[in-house]
Amino acid sequence: MTLGDYALGRFGIEVHHSHLESTRPEAVAEAAHPYYELIYTEGLVSAMLIGTSIRRAAPGEVLVIPAGVRHAHGDSTRGATWSLRFELDMVDGSVRHLFSTCALAAAARRRHLVPEPERPRWRQRFSYLLNELRRDDADEGVVRGLLRSLLQDAARLGENGTDARPAAQHTVLSAVFRYIDENFTRPIGLEDVARAVTLSPSYLTDMVRRHTGRPVHRWITDRRLRAARVLLAETDATVAEIAAKSGFNDTRNFCRRFRSATGRPPRDWRAAVRESTRVRAADELLWGEVVVDRAIEDHGNIRTLAERPGGASRS
Repeated sequence: MTLGDYALGRFGIEVHHSHLESTRPEAVAEAAHPYYELIYTEGLVSAMLIGTSIRRAAPGEVLVIPAGVRHAHGDSTRGATWSLRFELDMVDGSVRHLFSTCALAAAARRRHLVPEPERPRWRQRFSYLLNELRRDDADEGVVRGLLRSLLQDAARLGENGTDARPAAQHTVLSAVFRYIDENFTRPIGLEDVARAVTLSPSYLTDMVRRHTGRPVHRWITDRRLRAARVLLAETDATVAEIAAKSGFNDTRNFCRRFRSATGRPPRDWRAAVRESTRVRAADELLWGEVVVDRAIEDHGNIRTLAERPGGASRS
């Protein structure tokens, strides 16, 4: 089975409300996709195939399916379980470091249960995220803030009880992301990252691809593009200047990669961003507070849920 080129929905995120009640995973088509999937079970105990094993998820359990892992988990049109599919570069480096722990712990078959008093909050954030993505005027800043909040909490669950091997792998992944975050403006590549974490390039390539679904060079490019989006939104620098400041040594290559990632040339993307009213905002959603990712991710018109049309009644 090959890894598919399935394209995620709006903003590179999809949310589904699923039942996951099938006790015969072999009856459901297996899938492996190049992005992460976070599953949260609300009530019913469920059965699913992840990798080579069948797991029964308890109420309130959080499971992570890393990129490239084959799985089957039932009919996505039914209710009681939430599925969140996303690209890991949708969030900043600090959350990627945390979330990699959760993914590695999931591979070790650890159970991560949300405490009962916190479960309504989990459900509400999933519901808000689903409703926001369905809106014609969906706000990417709100979407990113909700995603970041959910992944942070999932990562905290994953930090407890991991064994030595996943902990060691998490340390390496954290070092990789940290090195990229600190050096992406320089002409670095796979060999530089491997040297920094004292691993061979081939071993590092295999480990990073296995646990994140993409090779090291993709993470470098994605970090440069994220920096470029901030510069486009926050400064009046030319496209050529931004390409250089973001670590691209060729403006044409930068424009091609930027358009491939965002669907727009840099100038058009900047113009669209500046049509929106920018609001400096909070870091976390809770019960109708302002929802945004931190400033490096924010590039939209952020409003409180109460201020948005129909916001007060959403749940």
